[in-house]
Amino acid sequence: QYDLGQGEKHLDWVKKNYIKKTSWPTELPWPKKPNINNDEVLDVIQEIFLSSIAWMLHHELAHIYLKHPPRTKYEASAISRNYEDEADKAATKWIVDNVDNRSPIYEKRMLGMTVANLFLVFVENYTLNGEPDTSHSSSYERLMNMVSQAGFEGEKYDTIANLTIKHLNDRRK
Repeated sequence: QYDLGQGEKHLDWVKKNYIKKTSWPTELPWPKKPNINNDEVLDVIQEIFLSSIAWMLHHELAHIYLKHPPRTKYEASAISRNYEDEADKAATKWIVDNVDNRSPIYEKRMLGMTVANLFLVFVENYTLNGEPDTSHSSSYERLMNMVSQAGFEGEKYDTIANLTIKHLNDRRK
């Protein structure tokens, strides 16, 4: 059984290790190699990963498609946040438009986009040392905007990912 209180210690180690490589803390449990002998499970993991990468790539392609200037031509400001929000919306539209929101494909894509945003939480909270990135909306706002735009609601809206992001953002305050 995993003690959730150790999660904070793991995250603190990840932050330190990201800046300077350190050994695994002896007081924390070692990760165990998953015993996955099921091709179906591996396929699901791969599909979620690919969906997450697809959203990030579509976000970057949206900057080109929307003819946003390179960041060097504008300051980290409301203008840049607007460009980033536009790119998020375009990426979300490309990923989920024309997909039935009751289908497994839709759920997979939404989960992938959520994983992408969890990665953004890591970047925002740990690589920037808790300093806000003023060129983008907060990762929590970005996820909530994406979820709202895609119509992902009800029980599915209240996922552990949303709670994790909220917790990490509250922790920064």
